[in-house]
Amino acid sequence: MRTAVTQQTQTESVRCLFECKTAMHTRFATMRAVSFTVDHMPYRSCTETELVATAQSVLLLLTALLFGFGEDATLPHSDTAKLLIEVWGVKQALAATGLFAEAETHSAAISWHNWACVQAKRRTLLSLNHLEWAWSVQAGYPVLTCFELGPLYAPAAGYLWRATKQSTWEASYIDWLRKWSGEGYRMAEFFHLDPAKPLDRRSEMWLAEADEFGMVLMAEANAVVPAG
Repeated sequence: MRTAVTQQTQTESVRCLFECKTAMHTRFATMRAVSFTVDHMPYRSCTETELVATAQSVLLLLTALLFGFGEDATLPHSDTAKLLIEVWGVKQALAATGLFAEAETHSAAISWHNWACVQAKRRTLLSLNHLEWAWSVQAGYPVLTCFELGPLYAPAAGYLWRATKQSTWEASYIDWLRKWSGEGYRMAEFFHLDPAKPLDRRSEMWLAEADEFGMVLMAEANAVVPAG
């Protein structure tokens, strides 16, 4: 049943996109696709994998909607802001499935599947927040500080995220645990970086391993002034 409903929302989203003929039509169709997905997804009955897939679909559609159609197809800011607020429900549902694996918080071994799943959830949630941040900057609105995301682990080392074989990942993860003494770098540490001072040891370690997504988030966090 869950699979059937998920497929229905995806089918309707694709149908909305194929009904358009111009950039403006494409933009409105994309907005309809996002709204339909948000309104009709049965969050309470979805598995966490289905929620990740849905959130990532929304992420891709929003990226195209906000930045992919040119100035001639710009939607009113009020419509875009309303849509971004609607997407908060997707983020909340995804976060409710858990953004930490128990093994992570106890510096214990973790399966590749469980690690990848929790990493995908955090990366998707951070990406949706980044998208909203970028749109706010472009539109000239006050940006989200997102200090509530501080306890989250920052995106993991690029070589772990890009690993394609379980044996390779397992060996690399054991080395990573030893290197970090089981305590990964957290988003809150970004907010305490001072551009006028050298990086602290943990930040240097994280930066040396970071992938492109992590670099983007570090730059974004450095543009936000910590509260107090």
